[in-house]
Amino acid sequence: MKDMQFMVNVLNKVTNVYGQAISIKKTEIMRVKTEERGLVRDGPANRHRVPITIDGQDLKEIAEFKYVGGTENNEATMCSEVKIRKQRMGMAYSKYDERVFSNKYI
Repeated sequence: MKDMQFMVNVLNKVTNVYGQAISIKKTEIMRVKTEERGLVRDGPANRHRVPITIDGQDLKEIAEFKYVGGTENNEATMCSEVKIRKQRMGMAYSKYDERVFSNKYI
């Protein structure tokens, strides 16, 4: 987490140099669980999370977010994305079922 805090600090300093500011309300972080040498780094052993801050204010931590129409999550899996796409496909199919797929004149 020291690396992540370092990167946030550098970004904050650069934006300040150019007269900009990072919005604490709009900025969120997501810690992605990864497996390294068979161990989950973000598991029960890492319950005491170090907050990532900008100017002493903690950034909000989220479990998932939407990006370019897809849903990303902190588990680094596609389970929720596949579920959402299956629901959308079902809705699209039912919309055209009677008019197109079940119509014997098409």
